[in-house]
Amino acid sequence: MGMRVEYSLRVISEEEALEKIFSAVSSLPPTEVFLGDALDRFAAADLFATIPLPPFDNSAMDGYAVIADSATKDTRLKIVGEQPDNMRGAHHGSQRVCPVV
Repeated sequence: MGMRVEYSLRVISEEEALEKIFSAVSSLPPTEVFLGDALDRFAAADLFATIPLPPFDNSAMDGYAVIADSATKDTRLKIVGEQPDNMRGAHHGSQRVCPVV
């Protein structure tokens, strides 16, 4: 029969794991590359647009507006129409949902 080996493994916290990882590696210095060569790289600093794109008010929050009390488990909601984002506060009744576009 084979020899039995016992290991004692201790689970460490996420913070402790990150500390171990970060203490074992160092950051590379920033380098400049052409945009076409930047695939699989990360920006060394935050970048901000200097002009608004698109040049008009735009919302990237498409989704569904739901009255919380009507969204219980196993409840089927009826889609009642589209509601532009600039129509905040419109009410469509209980157990109905409205896409926000």
